[in-house]
Amino acid sequence: MKEIILSILLVLVLASSASSFDIMFENTTNKTLIYTLSWLACDWEGFPEETEMVVGELAPGKKSIMGVDYKAGPYAISWSNLSSSSTEFYKEHEITVEKDKCMVISTPGIPPWIIPN
Repeated sequence: MKEIILSILLVLVLASSASSFDIMFENTTNKTLIYTLSWLACDWEGFPEETEMVVGELAPGKKSIMGVDYKAGPYAISWSNLSSSSTEFYKEHEITVEKDKCMVISTPGIPPWIIPN
């Protein structure tokens, strides 16, 4: 519980200094996973078209905090296993970031949440 409170305080401090949204990826599983942040732009017919903005790999229990220069809008976050893994894992969540100054927190098991500044 103490670690969760410290993580939330760290997130709030980082979010207060951002000019655009920040994002924290946290691998809460026991296997190495790949995360992807994609912008959901609309194509000329109005259908969403994914554009990958961030891709990374996280070991079990590790975090990656990024102060990205992306603005509010629709995004998708996906988590998947390494191609060399013997087990199958895939989760994808769509989010809409409505404020430039906020922190997005993503873990593989639950939908991301947004902490406004």
